Order: sequence, then C-alpha cells, then structure tokens
Amino acid sequence: MAALTQKKWLIRGAVVVAVFAALLIYCVKAMLGYPSDVSVESPSGRYVMQNVPVEKIFMLGGMAYLRVTDKQDPQKVYRTPLYDMQSLDMRPFENDNKIGISWIDFDKQTKTFTISMPQWEESWLNIFISNTPYTNLEKRLICVAHAFILMNMNSQRLTGLVVHGMACMLYIVMNGYAVPIYKAYAGGLTSRGVAIGMGMYFIFYFFVFLNFVLVFIRRLAIKFGVAIFMMLSILFYMLPQYPVRGMAYCALAGGLTVSAILLTRAIDAAFTRWLESQGVTRS
Repeated sequence: MAALTQKKWLIRGAVVVAVFAALLIYCVKAMLGYPSDVSVESPSGRYVMQNVPVEKIFMLGGMAYLRVTDKQDPQKVYRTPLYDMQSLDMRPFENDNKIGISWIDFDKQTKTFTISMPQWEESWLNIFISNTPYTNLEKRLICVAHAFILMNMNSQRLTGLVVHGMACMLYIVMNGYAVPIYKAYAGGLTSRGVAIGMGMYFIFYFFVFLNFVLVFIRRLAIKFGVAIFMMLSILFYMLPQYPVRGMAYCALAGGLTVSAILLTRAIDAAFTRWLESQGVTRS
C-alpha cells in the first residue's frame, strides 16, 4: 500500500513538472517564432532588422526583441534581450563596425549587442530569448543570455535572494513545529488520512525552486501568478487522498511565498527612497 501511495505521488509530481516545463517550452518556441511587425534593412542591404512583439505571452504587454539576420548567411540569426517598445525607434544606421537602430547597436566583428535604451530592465526570459551576448550602457552590466546570474547582481535580486531564502528556512522551522503538535492533538498523521512520504520532500523542493525563480522575475503580476500556480499544484498533488495535509501545505507554501514577495517589494521601495534622499537616482 505504501509503495502504491508513493507511486501516485511520483506520478502526480511528474505531471506537475511536465505541465510546467511543457508550458514554458511552448511559450518560448512561440515567442521565437512570432512574426515581426516592423522590418528594416541596413543601409548596405546586407542585414535585416526586425522588431518582434511578444505581448501575447506571460502578460508581456508592450515588450519585444530585435531579430537581426545576415542575408549573406540566413542561418545566422541574432536576437536581443526583451525591451519596452515605448523606446523603440526603427531608423537604421550602419558604419564599418556596427549596424543597428536607435538605442541598439550590433557589432559586426564581435557579434554583440549594445543596448542604450533609457531605463532598460533585465528580464528572466532573456535566458531563453537572447542568443547573443549584450551590454547595457546604462547599468554597465555585461550579460550572457544563457547565464542565470548577472556578473554584478543588483540590489533587488540580492534582497530577493535573502528574503526568499529566509522563507525557505521558515518553511522548515514551521513544518518541524507543526507536525509534532498535530501528532499530539490528533493522535498521529495517519489517523486522519494523511501519510508521510517522499511526497513532502517533493513539495518542499518544488517550493524552493519556484521561490528561486521568483527572485529573477520583476513584474509583480507574474510573481503572484507563479505563487497561485504553486498553490494549485500542491492541491492537485495532494487531493483528494490527503485533504488535511494538502490544505496545510498549500497555506504554508503560499503564505510564505506571498509574504516574501511583499516583503521584498517593501524593502526595495524603502531602499529606493533612502537612495533618493541621498541624492542618488536608482536605475
């Protein structure tokens, strides 16, 4: 019976992970295959530069990336990270070393982008979108699209790592206190239709993974969406066999995650106000 229960947990866990991975893969493939809305050629006619909007995915309203194609070698396609189309200006230019549009340069020798858009923001989706190294002049950060951590991590991400790390520690502490109390007053976990197994470890690792992902997400709406997805996944994983533990772990994981999101935002806002009071403008 225990082996059958563990097998059900593994199957449900695999379903949750597979659905999340399939959704991510589908969305990324869709974004990479989107048609452009504006296309211009470089003055020499060798390069085609296309603005590709992606607002249909992940609530990315107003976001896009630039796709540069070498007409002499059409297999070589270079993609920028995501940017806000409010700053878009598709007037092309070209010299001996570079081509580009306003705010975005492409070095023909080193095959790198330079982004000088005002108040440009990094996005966690850039690890999937951009296939070309890029430099942001405003922040002086040199990024590689397939790196998860920037060379100089900004204060928002550092704050997020600390706060969400504390949430993971609190999960362990609160779970450690809750289980003995429940046993003392209810006569053991199994007496109420709740079994202990490797499924609890899966839920914890799932919780830790999504909290790590949340550190690199900037939009608040997407953060809350990930938190809701996590809570629904836990309920799907536990119900209907284990209703008490399902509700308890849904509340624990969801409550800690939402609290970490709000606390990170509050600390970041307070730090920004302090910087402004010192006469420093935060980009």
